[in-house]
Amino acid sequence: MKKPKKILIGFFAILILISVIRSIINPDKATTPVNDVNTTDFSTNNTQPITQIPESDIATSEGTETESETEIIFDFSNYDTSYEEINFEGLSAKHGELLSVIYSDGTVIVKTKIEPSMTNNLTIEQNYFTVADLVKNHGFNTCEKLSYWAVANMSDGEEAKCISFDLSKEILTELYNGNIIENQLGNYATDLWILPSLLN
Repeated sequence: MKKPKKILIGFFAILILISVIRSIINPDKATTPVNDVNTTDFSTNNTQPITQIPESDIATSEGTETESETEIIFDFSNYDTSYEEINFEGLSAKHGELLSVIYSDGTVIVKTKIEPSMTNNLTIEQNYFTVADLVKNHGFNTCEKLSYWAVANMSDGEEAKCISFDLSKEILTELYNGNIIENQLGNYATDLWILPSLLN
């Protein structure tokens, strides 16, 4: 009976010895919870947690940079000439084709050529959206007055004016600040003229 007891004591002694050796070699391994271990960048021996940039943020930054490189913004408040035909290369109308931009004593005159839309009302409103885009995104709020008119090809093939209107400095500021609904711009315009056939 003494022999098995000695074997059992020897077995436990070996287990205790193995446990002691393991604790000496790697003292934290057995006591550190898995969830508390920091993610470490082993390639740079950096012990700080790795911070990753979401792909969506990267795409947004690149998109913003691209837009800022191609954005065209005018400042008509600094013009010291009484008349100038503006070089608008790279600028386009939101709807239709931008034909000319002229500065004349604080007034900016914009001329476009449009295409008919699905309804007469949409044909009219596309001009308001074009002006709103110029005012909000391209600096046309900086002029003292904006005079807009658009032409289109009539059914007989001739080009004729289909809409024109003026916007005062006050209205331009309100539009720029988002206080005017874009497709309601005609309610705030002066000298509004619309081709009679578009009102049917």
